[in-house]
Amino acid sequence: MLRCSLVMVAFVSACSAPPVSDDGGTGGGRAGGSGGGSAGGFTIVELDPAARGLFPMAMAVDAAEDRVVVAYFTPKGTQTVQAIDDLNLNVVEWKSGVVSAVQTIRFMQRTAGLAVALHPTTKEPTVAFLGGPDRLLPNAPSVYWFQHDASLATRSGSTWTEVAAATLGDVCAPAGSPMGASIVGLWPALRFDASGRAIFAYRDIHFAQNTTDYTGSDVESMEGTLGALAPRCVFAGFDTKPGRGARLMMTAGPNDETVLVYDQNVKTADGSGEDVVLQRRTATGWTAPQVVLASPNTMTGPQVAWDSLEGYAVAVVRGSVLSYRRSADGTTWDAEETVVSSGSGGWYPSLAMDLINHEPSIAFYDCSASSNVGVTACTTSSDSLKVTRKGGGRWQTPLTVDVEGGVPKLGILSNGRRVIAYRVANTMDDTSRTGVLKLAVER
Repeated sequence: MLRCSLVMVAFVSACSAPPVSDDGGTGGGRAGGSGGGSAGGFTIVELDPAARGLFPMAMAVDAAEDRVVVAYFTPKGTQTVQAIDDLNLNVVEWKSGVVSAVQTIRFMQRTAGLAVALHPTTKEPTVAFLGGPDRLLPNAPSVYWFQHDASLATRSGSTWTEVAAATLGDVCAPAGSPMGASIVGLWPALRFDASGRAIFAYRDIHFAQNTTDYTGSDVESMEGTLGALAPRCVFAGFDTKPGRGARLMMTAGPNDETVLVYDQNVKTADGSGEDVVLQRRTATGWTAPQVVLASPNTMTGPQVAWDSLEGYAVAVVRGSVLSYRRSADGTTWDAEETVVSSGSGGWYPSLAMDLINHEPSIAFYDCSASSNVGVTACTTSSDSLKVTRKGGGRWQTPLTVDVEGGVPKLGILSNGRRVIAYRVANTMDDTSRTGVLKLAVER
């Protein structure tokens, strides 16, 4: 369960602006139950009422077609190995108000991240995840790592095909070193540029046998057309051992460059991360890593977006504050902005840029209006899913989208309408709907 790993640390930002009201009201009632609903200017539908658990999810948006593709994990209800739950990797789509049938790519046991991207020509989704055959084979290096490869699944019609893009790591090792690392593909990030060239980045934790494997983890990428991907070293961590590469996210930047952010985790494959680290893939290669926001606990990870007027932008939870920072050139950064600092919330943020109105929005989970409420103490009567946008240089008063709460992924449809895929959050007094997959579409 994602929420059990969070630690709340107090932090006060030096930058705060008085809020103004967002449009759309504040919603009302316990919105979006079975069969869908509406609240706060959003229409809510359930994409998969049978989904359960707060496992990673990913979303891709085709704004031109008002289409949303969501990839997610949910329990299969079986155990191939005793006491280890099997999980289905599923995909579901929403297009102009119609929800597709759920498709299952495969079942698995390990869920270290997930990404989905749409090809610019075919419009078909590609899903990135930790895949490959189960490790319960002769001479397996680890019983724990049932899956171990940086894998991509592509779709043709209704048929999904999985390909291991990378099975060995050490791409960042000095020339002549043997390719030995075997656990690659954690926390993948994926995008296609305008020409259809894929950029697929992930974390390499070597053999994952001791702390050094995590502190010395590398960030690697596979780049090129599908079926002809070439490896590149994004960041080599062996000598300095900062533990970089957890919870990667990428977006398109100026001139169709790739902008990548991730956090640092020095002890485990999953768990609490620190700081926001940014790198850019320019025509000459990957830039050096830059820590653009310091955070003692990044929760579900840092967020990144870019707009021709707003520039580069990142968002992350910093203890009890949701913070935002922007840069015109990706090198020099403005002062931090406080987005949310009251109560217990701003958690699990998702950042997206409205490229029409040139405004950033952030969707997030609020546990309680009271301060210092622990993550395991949220209740159904006080939690909610909210969204805010920056307009006129100020962050607006957050709009309540769904009082059932949620862990969100935010995107932008045509005409700047916001769309949020989310999983119903876990609360201490009601776990019956935890993980239900929903979609809120701005009207």
